[in-house]
Amino acid sequence: MVVKRVWLMLILSLSLFSWSCGTGLAGNQHQYILWSGLEPDKCGVVWLVKRFVDPEAVFKILPKGSMAQGGIHLDTPYAQIKRGLNQAAFEVALQKYQLKNPTLKRIGRILWDIEVNKWAKKITNESAGLAVMIHGLAQLADQEKALEKSLVIFDALYAGLQGSTQ
Repeated sequence: MVVKRVWLMLILSLSLFSWSCGTGLAGNQHQYILWSGLEPDKCGVVWLVKRFVDPEAVFKILPKGSMAQGGIHLDTPYAQIKRGLNQAAFEVALQKYQLKNPTLKRIGRILWDIEVNKWAKKITNESAGLAVMIHGLAQLADQEKALEKSLVIFDALYAGLQGSTQ
């Protein structure tokens, strides 16, 4: 009887762990978890996932520091896709999903310039404008609507960069 309880508790614990880490429960395979506080890099990762990885993705914004039940974490301390020492989360996502598109790489460089290259001279012309637009959207009370509007900004950036060379 005790052995059955221990096994049951072990199975339940493992299930809950995989659920909270975003690796289990098929019903959450298209749900992505973000913390509040929209930033250019976070919005860029959401756009990348929605447009190139998982068109059925649904994004849930939770208060910063909360633990989520289910879903795939993005740009949180528990996420596989988050800012690295010298990489923007967008660049990490490009590597994880093996996306080689040159325009996406340029967007990654712009986001690196905003996120990682904070104090040095900017190396991309687009970084300042993109940062101002996303930070402006982040001021909206409804973070989900702001996130949705950021997709349009990244759609326009992608379209504009596709035809240019650099």
